[in-house]
Amino acid sequence: MNSAQHGRSTVCAAVVTFHPDEHVVQLLSSVARQVDQVVVIDNNSSARETRLIRDWADSAGATWVANEANLGSATALNQAARAAWSAGHGWLLTLDQDTTIPSDLVVGLRAAIAADAVPGEVAIAAPQTEHQRDRRCRDAAVVRRRMAITSGSLISLVAWQSVGGFRDDFFIDMVEADFALRLAQRGYRVILACRASIDHRIGQPRTHRILGRLVVETSNHPAWRRYYISRNRIHVWREHWREAPVWVLFDGYGALRDTVVMALTEDDRRRKLRATARGLADGLRGRLGQRGRLGQRVTRPDAP
Repeated sequence: MNSAQHGRSTVCAAVVTFHPDEHVVQLLSSVARQVDQVVVIDNNSSARETRLIRDWADSAGATWVANEANLGSATALNQAARAAWSAGHGWLLTLDQDTTIPSDLVVGLRAAIAADAVPGEVAIAAPQTEHQRDRRCRDAAVVRRRMAITSGSLISLVAWQSVGGFRDDFFIDMVEADFALRLAQRGYRVILACRASIDHRIGQPRTHRILGRLVVETSNHPAWRRYYISRNRIHVWREHWREAPVWVLFDGYGALRDTVVMALTEDDRRRKLRATARGLADGLRGRLGQRGRLGQRVTRPDAP
C-alpha cells in the first residue's frame, strides 16, 4: 500500500451544486477562508440559479465548472479531484451544497489526522454531524470508522488515485460506502475527527411515532433516490461481502428497517416502494449508470 501522505499538503475544497439556492454562497465564502483553492461543480442548474455562485467564483478566483447535464455526484467529485490534483493539491475537502461548516473545520480535520496512530495511512478524515454522534468520541479525539459521509470529509488525493476514484456508474448514493471499502482493501484508514463537527442532514428528516410510542426518524428521500439507494447497495454488498461480512449484515438490517419505517410513515410510499423494488431488481441484474423515466433524461429539480 502506498502512504496517503506525500509532499503535497495543500487543500482544495469541492462543492457540488444541483439547483442551489442563494445560501450556497455563504458556504463557499466560509470554506474559501480555510483552503487553498475552491472548485464548484454544477450539475446542469439554470443560469438564474447559479448567477450568484458564478459571480462569487469570479470575484474569489475560484474554479467554476458547469456540466451540461446532471452527471451525478460521483462524476462531479471525480471532476473536482482531477482539477485539484492537476493544480498540485494533496487533499480534497468535499462538501454538499446544504452543509454548514465551522470556521475551523479544516484545522480540526488535519489535527485528527496528525493525532491518528498511523497518520500516513489516513485516506479520509470525516467530521461528526450535529445529528449523528459517535459515542466513542466522548473519550477519544480520533476513532476508526468503516464509513464516512461525503460532506465535510478531507480526502487524500493519493489514496483517491490509488483506488481509481469514485465510481461514476453509481451516479449517486452509496458512492462513499463503495469508496471507503475499496480504500480499506488497499490498507488505508478512515477516521472520525471527534472534535470537528458540521451541520448536515441526510434527506429531509422527520420524526414519527409508531403505535403512539416508538419514535423513529425518516429521511423522506424521493422515489428516484430510493431507486439508486437500493440498486447501488446491492452492488456494494455483492462486491464487498467477503472482506466486510459484518458490515454487510448490519447494513442489510439497517436497509430493511429503513424500508419498513418508510412504508409505514412516509408520504408517496407506494412510488417509493416501487422504486426500491426496481432498484433491487436492477442491482441483481448488474445494471448501473443514470436511469431516467422511460429511458429519458430527467431535468426537474426532484429527479436526476
